[in-house]
Amino acid sequence: MSNKNIIRAWKDKDYFDSLSAEERSRLPENPAGVIIEMSDEDMESITGGDKKRQRQGRRLRRLRKAVNTFKCQIVSYYCKIEGNSYAC
Repeated sequence: MSNKNIIRAWKDKDYFDSLSAEERSRLPENPAGVIIEMSDEDMESITGGDKKRQRQGRRLRRLRKAVNTFKCQIVSYYCKIEGNSYAC
């Protein structure tokens, strides 16, 4: 089988399905590996190369930390802190 047909078999499912069992057995493994289907949920959770979302995530974490720190300062100023709890 020519390189062109091998690559076509990797890319074109209809062509792959049209091959005989012997021809399929002679095909080398696809270097891209096995292709799997991903759910919409999985696809939405991927942010690997999205630098904008990564920056937004870092900003959000810093903002949450600042808000929590501010809340603690207000509570400690206006309320009596006893152990892990407080009473206003």
